[in-house]
Amino acid sequence: MATKGPVGPTAEEILAEQKKIAEYYQLSYRGKYVVNRESGKVEQLFLMGAPLTDLGADRIAKLKDLHSLNLVSTKITDAGLAYLSELPNLRKLELGKNKGITDAGIDHLLKIKSLEVVHLSYTSISDKGLMKMAEMPNLKSLIVSRTKVSQRGRDKFERTPTGRRPGFDLR
Repeated sequence: MATKGPVGPTAEEILAEQKKIAEYYQLSYRGKYVVNRESGKVEQLFLMGAPLTDLGADRIAKLKDLHSLNLVSTKITDAGLAYLSELPNLRKLELGKNKGITDAGIDHLLKIKSLEVVHLSYTSISDKGLMKMAEMPNLKSLIVSRTKVSQRGRDKFERTPTGRRPGFDLR
């Protein structure tokens, strides 16, 4: 007689864990989260100004239904972006005012094929990182003000297929 292997968590158990994670960030970091009324899934998480480090990003990576994530003015670096690359439904990612984000971290963001809006102002990315962003298939808006990106880099990006998309917003 064949025995069944261990059964994974149910959808309800996964959802309960995701809500616990969001509640943890709400209580610990004064963050906010938004839950879809129909599905009960956590879709948005706002942690602007929270003392979040790369170690906390591993918990965020469990929120697989996140569409929008705000980590402006946290302590996230390239290492934390590796965890965030596991968020398959993420469309909007705000990472401004995190100097520990460099061109190397962009490689992690390229794994998130669903990204449409990326905010990287006041980070340490340069023209090299900007050109990597041109590989993002769904990118519609990119904010790179107050970075190491030069006007020459911006001009070059605007000549890529991504930069020439109708309505593309590069600031």
